[in-house]
Amino acid sequence: MTDKACINDTVIELDLVIHPKYIGNIKEGISAEVDELILKWNPDIKGVIMSYNKISVTQPVASVLQHTGHLNFGAKVFCKVFKPTVNKFLTGKVTHISESHISLIVYDLFNAFIPRTLFGSNFKVVGEGLDTEIEYIAKNYNLQLNDLIKFEISELEHQQKGILQIVGSLSNNDKSGVVKYLA
Repeated sequence: MTDKACINDTVIELDLVIHPKYIGNIKEGISAEVDELILKWNPDIKGVIMSYNKISVTQPVASVLQHTGHLNFGAKVFCKVFKPTVNKFLTGKVTHISESHISLIVYDLFNAFIPRTLFGSNFKVVGEGLDTEIEYIAKNYNLQLNDLIKFEISELEHQQKGILQIVGSLSNNDKSGVVKYLA
C-alpha cells in the first residue's frame, strides 16, 4: 500500500509531566513520555502518533508538582499522525473472512473491519462456517486472504488504553472494492 491517506506531518504541543529521575536530562524524560503516546488514540489531536523526529521544549523552566516532585514541561513534537475521519477512504489487507465481517489491517498497524451489514450490493456472502466465502459480484471473484481492499471509513471506535478500531463499508460506487479491480 503506497497511499498515505489520513497520515499528516504535524507539530503538536504537549503538556507533559516528567519523572524527577530525568532532572539531569529533560529531553530524555520528554522522549520517554512521548514514546508512551505512540500508536495510541489521542483525543486531543484526534489521531494516533505514528512516529516523531524532533522535540523542542517550549517552557524553559518547569513547574514542580507538589507532593510528587514531578516536573511539568511544555513541548512541541514534530511527528507523523494518523488522523482517520469518517467518509475518507483507506486501503487494508484482508486478514480474516467470515459470515459476519471482513477483518483488515491498515498500514500494517491498525485494525479495521467491515461488518456484513456494510458490504454493499457488490459483495455477497456464500456458504457458512469454515466454508464461508465473500464474492465480489461485479468481477465474479471470491475474496482471498491478503487481498487489498479500498473501503470507506464509517465509524471510529476508541477502545480502552488508546486502541483504535476502524469500522468500514464497501459502498456501491467505484471508489471501494478489491484494489486490483478498481479503475
